[in-house]
Amino acid sequence: MARDYFGYAVEGEKGALSKALEAGLPGRFSIRGIDSVDYPSSYAAAVLEAAVAAATRNHEPYDVSSPSVQRAIDELVDKVQATPRSTVLRVVTDIDVEHEPTREGYQAPLGETIEVAGVRVIRVENQPERFIEQEIPSAGYEVDRSQVVVFPGPASLLVSTVGAVSGHGQRAEEARRRVDHLVSSVRLATGSTVHAVIDIEGDPDPVHWVSPTITPLPSWGFRFLHRPVTLTAGHVPGLSRLVSFLGSWNASDDWIPLRIALGRLNRSLDGRTPGIVDQVIDLSIGLEAALAGTERTEIGLRLRTRAAGILATEVDPPDAIYRHVKVLYELRSAFVHGGRLQGRAVDKAIKSVSGDGGTPAEQYLGALDRWRDLLRRAILARIALMTADATWPAHNAHKQHLDVDQLLLRDRDRESWRRQIRGFWEWQGLPEAHNLPSAPRRMLRDVSSRVKAADR
Repeated sequence: MARDYFGYAVEGEKGALSKALEAGLPGRFSIRGIDSVDYPSSYAAAVLEAAVAAATRNHEPYDVSSPSVQRAIDELVDKVQATPRSTVLRVVTDIDVEHEPTREGYQAPLGETIEVAGVRVIRVENQPERFIEQEIPSAGYEVDRSQVVVFPGPASLLVSTVGAVSGHGQRAEEARRRVDHLVSSVRLATGSTVHAVIDIEGDPDPVHWVSPTITPLPSWGFRFLHRPVTLTAGHVPGLSRLVSFLGSWNASDDWIPLRIALGRLNRSLDGRTPGIVDQVIDLSIGLEAALAGTERTEIGLRLRTRAAGILATEVDPPDAIYRHVKVLYELRSAFVHGGRLQGRAVDKAIKSVSGDGGTPAEQYLGALDRWRDLLRRAILARIALMTADATWPAHNAHKQHLDVDQLLLRDRDRESWRRQIRGFWEWQGLPEAHNLPSAPRRMLRDVSSRVKAADR
């Protein structure tokens, strides 16, 4: 309210409150001219806005003697004596939190929370506003005006708060990094199609000198195919290790190819490349970064033979992987190099990946889902093989080149790598991560049929 009524003009740098704060807390407000901490001049408008809002909500007079106004003053005192904090919130789809089942006709409770690697995951469904308001005062009302709707669900609120004697921007950057790493980890570990809808950053206290910044994110609109996941306490140790692992990637150039591969996987899920052409190019580039290595000849053949040799499981045989990667790379080559593709030939190729059934659009989505999963598993395999006896890339004093294709021709070595992948992720607490997705695939028509059945 004070912001809307020129509250920032109430007091300048030489005002009484600003002088009192600087004199009373010289260590807190001693740094000038750099983006390190906030400034005493910021708090006149901040405490006024908090006091007016509190008095309004409690139907009390706008007077310093009102209990709500007194509490706002106490909050100001507590805030300036504490370490500055910043919060980043993100509303995401396809993440649920384990909760008690409800009887038919009753609404499921909301607010169940689980914490992973410094990020709280709160179950909010299509009612995120009141939970956002609890985390960043005044942000919930702004989001309510934006009409954030998530369909199909489920939906959760990711919350990360960082406290440090640094600028708000630096704290928000660290909080957002934690959220990004958790989203990437859930995608990698479960195959979920986690999709962020809106991003919010701000000050988590009622007396806040920084107004919330609300950023709607690229949207898929109606997502006809998605993979929701329900997080439980059992997921926490493994996901926490994976988050920490992703945070360490900047330490070595060896991780550059996997950072590229993960970036392309995330782009394919973030709504930034919704078209079939861009999706195919992104996923093929990601697969090439994960599996091609330094070789630059016969890339298509190398990708499909390496993917078949490394990623095959009892339920996903190598010949199927070989064929599906071949279709992906043939489409990619045609799109990039200007080749001509007959519509029927493309439809037939897509159907060979997605299987029969469904509309042409659903078949395309099914093929993208399959390629996305192969890229996900390729990234997980390469992470595990960084710790194998015959590491990829090779780590030895002479930097000897490892002939991956020759190694995969030998049954013993190929099985040794597969055991390494399985054993690594079991040791990390994510024993099913390298297999087909644990998050079930859902089609929008399935949701529609359930809604119609409920109406009847």
